[in-house]
Order: sequence, then C-alpha cells, then structure tokens
Amino acid sequence: MRSWRWGGDEQRGPRNICKPGYESALFGHSGRYDAPCAILVEKNLRRGEVARHLGAIQSGLLVVHEGWLIERIIHQNGEELIVSILGRGEAGGLAETVLSSAAERETIAGTDSIVIMVPLRAILEVSSQWPAYWRRVGEELARQNSNLLDKLLISSLSTLEGRIASFLLDMRRIARRTPGLALTQGTIAQAVGGSRPKVNRCLKALERRGVIDWQGGSLPLIRDEAALKRLL
Repeated sequence: MRSWRWGGDEQRGPRNICKPGYESALFGHSGRYDAPCAILVEKNLRRGEVARHLGAIQSGLLVVHEGWLIERIIHQNGEELIVSILGRGEAGGLAETVLSSAAERETIAGTDSIVIMVPLRAILEVSSQWPAYWRRVGEELARQNSNLLDKLLISSLSTLEGRIASFLLDMRRIARRTPGLALTQGTIAQAVGGSRPKVNRCLKALERRGVIDWQGGSLPLIRDEAALKRLL
C-alpha cells in the first residue's frame, strides 16, 4: 500500500487522483492544493479478490486507478446479479459511504487492479474547501441510483437478448476507460442473469445477424448499435 495526498482549491476543485483521460464525475479536476489535505490509501487487488463484502460497514469509496471492479447483489431469485462494472476513475460505494450504512453490494476485482480508498472524512475535508463538491456528490449519487433501478428493471422484465444488449451497450463505455478489458462468458452470464449455454447461443445469434463480432474471452464488438437498442 502507499498513501495519496488529495485535496483541491476553492476555484478549481479537488485535485485529480485518476490517470489523465480517465477522470470521473467525482475526481475529474486537476488543481493546486495548499490547505491541509486528506490522506488516501492505495490498495492492490488480485483478480477475483473481494474488495468489499456484502453487509460490511462502508469504510469509504473505492476509486479504480487501474483495472476494473464488479459490483453484484443477490437477485430476488437467489442468483447473483452484476449491477455495475467500474472502470478507471469510477467509484463504488458512494451511497453507503455518505449514509455510513452497510454495503448492499459485494465488490470484487474483475482483473488485477489498483484502487484508491477515499473515506468519508476525506470527502468532508475537501468539500469544506470547495463547497460546490457536495452538489457533485449528490448528482453522482442520483445517477448511480438511477442506473441501479434501470438494471433491476431490465433484469426483471427484459428477455435474455434484451439484458445482453443492455450489458453490451454499458460495457462499451467501460471499455473506453479500461484498455485491454476482457470478459469471460461466465462473467457475461452472471451480469445478465442467464446460464452460460443460453448466453452463448444468444451471442452467436447476434453475431450471425451482424449485430456484434465476438470471440470468447473478449468483449463483443458492437456492429449495429440501433439493432441492440431495439432489443431493450
């Protein structure tokens, strides 16, 4: 582990703690910081390692610096369902951190990753120097909650093809932030709440129709975005 100094200034806001080109809504400004700043901890995760257990009391945000994370919940039918995949610069656990509540999602590393742990006190310290930051936190919280509701609605009402289409459209955004992103068929199946054989048949059917290009172990390449959107 190593420590990071994080802060901001009143005019330009919090200093960027993510790599250039991978800034997020919460950590997207570069700037100089002269006042006392928060100390953040960097943590290395191995692929499949749990970064935050379901039900754990939140110790702060997990900001992806390298690699990517998976957030999953237990669906109403008892199956695990991936509700979010976080790429570089994106943060998990915002609602639970702000509310100091237990984690409602389990967070695991999708590949070897580096995360920066941002405790609530760090957010409070920085927002005291830049009050507008709280508005940004609120906006990001609303966006994450809206995305979660959309995912749960899609998983409950959509066909398997529709859930795969939603997942692929979402993953294209993550892929832009995470070079070299690779997904196993099992990860895709878990994300859409389907069995591997059924997901494999759907992916091959979409490929035959010219909607995607796909090779096992890689992220399917979208060829016809409009066709995918019609499946939602």
